[in-house]
Amino acid sequence: MKKILFIVNPLAGVNRKKDLKKDLMQYLDSTLFRFEIVYTEYAGHGEILAKKAVEENFDVVVAVGGDGSVNEVIRGLYGSRLVLGIIPKGSGNGLARSLQIPLHQKSAIQLLNDFHFQEINIGRAHKYLFASTAGIGFDALVTKEFQKYSLRGFWTYIWVILKNIWGYKTRVYQVKINNHSFKSDAFMLNIANSRELGYGFKIAPHSRMDDGLFDFVILQKHPLWITPIIAFRAFFGDLFKSKYVKIQKIKRIKISHPKLSHIQIDGESLICENEVTIEVLPEKLKVLRPKNTSI
Repeated sequence: MKKILFIVNPLAGVNRKKDLKKDLMQYLDSTLFRFEIVYTEYAGHGEILAKKAVEENFDVVVAVGGDGSVNEVIRGLYGSRLVLGIIPKGSGNGLARSLQIPLHQKSAIQLLNDFHFQEINIGRAHKYLFASTAGIGFDALVTKEFQKYSLRGFWTYIWVILKNIWGYKTRVYQVKINNHSFKSDAFMLNIANSRELGYGFKIAPHSRMDDGLFDFVILQKHPLWITPIIAFRAFFGDLFKSKYVKIQKIKRIKISHPKLSHIQIDGESLICENEVTIEVLPEKLKVLRPKNTSI
């Protein structure tokens, strides 16, 4: 019988009141798993609880929350033998969507019973680990502003975008990939392991999470009236068709600008230096996900 720990962020996302323990008793296979539930109490607590689970010889740790909560658990598990599970409770759920994990709690629990896992890439941006995306520019700004709102959800996200897009000034970033350096006047730079940013917006629709590579996505400076068309393309998975979008596969990249100070990491805004190195790490992470689906 496997020991499984559920690390719950009680403040995550938009669906906070669903009775997890009741559903676990009903839908988690008790012949396969013996479970415990713990709750995070402050930012970063998920990492500490995950590290404790490693020390206590759990087999699986399930992050119950949004992308930020999942990221905390990954930081605690990375480098161990433990397997990560996800029950999406965030507002965007970009990583869960990319892994095709059901957003409905009952279905996400039942998925755990299959115990089918796959190894995925993990990256480091500055000093932060990430499994989904790292973003600089407008992406990072929206994430920073979005965190100020207690009411989360799709329409809050759209409101933050609309509020900040008017008058937003692009920056000319210095970019170095391998020995090739260039400058880019960019609206947004995103290093994507997963396909989605969240809410169904597919920043890198051809990205694979198990290939040892990231998709580097540059959304170049463009007329403001084009933005809704670009957003429409992202939602329907053909962002790469825009002439303002450039995508290439990378293992390591450096991005710098004198005013660079924040980076989006798995849906969270974090402080960084004015030069950031982003790279694929050599060791992968095991994640429970549906059978017969591609990542």
